[in-house]
Amino acid sequence: MRLAIFDFNGTIFPRETLPFLLGQWYGQGRSRTKLVRVFLFLLPLYLRYIISADSDYREEMKAGMVYRFSTIFDGMDYHEILEYFQNAAEEAGKYYNQKIVEEIKKTGAEGYHTVLLSGAFKLLVENVGNDLNFDTVIGSEFSFDKGVINRALKLVSGVSKMSSLLEVFPPDQIDWKDSCAYADSIGDLEILEYVGHPVAVSPDRELRNIARERGWPIIE
Repeated sequence: MRLAIFDFNGTIFPRETLPFLLGQWYGQGRSRTKLVRVFLFLLPLYLRYIISADSDYREEMKAGMVYRFSTIFDGMDYHEILEYFQNAAEEAGKYYNQKIVEEIKKTGAEGYHTVLLSGAFKLLVENVGNDLNFDTVIGSEFSFDKGVINRALKLVSGVSKMSSLLEVFPPDQIDWKDSCAYADSIGDLEILEYVGHPVAVSPDRELRNIARERGWPIIE
């Protein structure tokens, strides 16, 4: 089996996901008290994330921000949260990178097993995966207790993306040399190095330098 692996944030969706989701919370008319509380909870970490030049630290902060954002769902049940993410995914579809959408279609038509691999919430990217006809979707998952979120979160971050992928696809079952991966961040380097056909998408500075040095294709 050959895989075509696609990142979401910055690759399919050329925006920062958490600010988008905060805007969606407001746009859907949900609790402003929760919105302000979570915004203030996120802000110090987000500012450190913006100014940091340490890629490993940035990946840790991404995971921390996902967890902090998840507190906005305290007390909500599965169906309430699902409705929020379904509405957000519908809006996100307006901003897809159409060059990457074409790559998803092309790789699918060529017989690749398409994989959406993201640190974003699975309840969000599952809707995106259905919209774009992905074969498999992997994302950060909530835990629920009797239908109500308990906020235990199985995070899929840069450092754990490869292990999350290998949990689903055992290495000996995949033709890695003929598989491809599309990503925008140095945090996805392990995935890009693992496949035979890596593609950088509007890459950050560190990934751009590596892609140029190694002759990897770059999609702007």
